[in-house]
Amino acid sequence: MLSMQMIRDHAEDVRRNLAQRHSDAPLDDAIELDKKRRSLLVEIEQINAKKNAANKLIGGTKDQNEREQLITQQRKLPEQLTHLNEELRMVEKDLHGVVSQIPNMVDP
Repeated sequence: MLSMQMIRDHAEDVRRNLAQRHSDAPLDDAIELDKKRRSLLVEIEQINAKKNAANKLIGGTKDQNEREQLITQQRKLPEQLTHLNEELRMVEKDLHGVVSQIPNMVDP
């Protein structure tokens, strides 16, 4: 099975390989799912960064009202993370299924 990095970096070579093998493997689907996976990972990292920044602000805030507002905003983040992580798991499962249909490169 080809790695996603190989498919991403050498998409045209893989496409030619599929043509040589007369294969209709879903290369474009794999590339699209990989893009979606990578964007989900970025979103998850951004939310984690917001969460960490908010934790620092909450710890350093002396004003009780401001602290309560920050805590209220912070409570929404775990729900978003749960949703994004579930979506990521589904995309990774689909991606694995699609990539496993792509044959190895022909030995020249």
